[in-house]
Amino acid sequence: MLVENYDGINYSDTSLDTDILEELINPNDKSIQCEIGKDIYTNLEVNDDLSFDFSSESSDESCSSDSEADIKCSSSRKNNRLSSSAKNNFENDSCFIVFWNCLLELFTHCRQRSGKVTSKQHFIQGTLFSVSTLCENGHRLQWYSQPKVSKRPEGNILIGAALTLSGILFNQFKAFCTAIKLSMFTRPVFNKIINKYVYPVICNQWQEHKNSNINSIMSSDLPIWLAGDGQFDSPGFCAKYCTYSVMDIHSGKIVDFKLVQKGQIKVDLERQACEQLLTELNNVYDCEIELLLTDRHKGIRKYIRTQHPKITHEFDV
Repeated sequence: MLVENYDGINYSDTSLDTDILEELINPNDKSIQCEIGKDIYTNLEVNDDLSFDFSSESSDESCSSDSEADIKCSSSRKNNRLSSSAKNNFENDSCFIVFWNCLLELFTHCRQRSGKVTSKQHFIQGTLFSVSTLCENGHRLQWYSQPKVSKRPEGNILIGAALTLSGILFNQFKAFCTAIKLSMFTRPVFNKIINKYVYPVICNQWQEHKNSNINSIMSSDLPIWLAGDGQFDSPGFCAKYCTYSVMDIHSGKIVDFKLVQKGQIKVDLERQACEQLLTELNNVYDCEIELLLTDRHKGIRKYIRTQHPKITHEFDV
């Protein structure tokens, strides 16, 4: 498991041998889990019951527990209050891989009262690793390997974002983690992470970037010259998707793009995507396009000639 270095102490998430159980196990699902954890612990009231509550945003999150005193983890979900140190910026921390046997050495004695630990139990939620201990002095201590964003471990979110932005396939990364017994979350959890956290940020960032580029070319003294081209997911007539992009010829920046799917429209994909782009640029952003450079697509040629006669249509070589 991955672990963070916090306050000069190295703590870690680690995968457990057969103790790590994963909900919704799919033999064909190759998923990964790396953990970025922070050393965070919370004092709990002394209680003979060592079970501790945990919060999970999704039942799909990989989760397992173990108790050395034959104590079962309670199944209730409760929002854990982490110490203020959990809110430190992740950029100031580092992550490491720590083995299970090495991690256990940190929980032989109570950190606050130095008493010998008489019983302990652990809990795993994806990349999150938590340990609850009870010492001979009756003091209970709970430690978390990482903070949480709402109810989801921060490490799960960071791993999901890193996989998406780096282009690494989830199934391949899961196979890698499984090979080295690295604790990981499931594919359903990954899908929820990218839908809730990653995609909204990407869409917002792209919208800001697009608006900035359009405002830049509209405020420039140069005429608006655009070049457009379409890309298909497969060659020939079996293509299902087409991505059409337009670029500002002067700056070389992508102004906008459209993705269309076969079956949603009756006309060919490339022409429809081009139409949507020009319609949005004209109606929404009020761009006065002087020249458009494309390939010799017959449908696009007819569309420009009939619907946008003021645009000079040129062809690439």
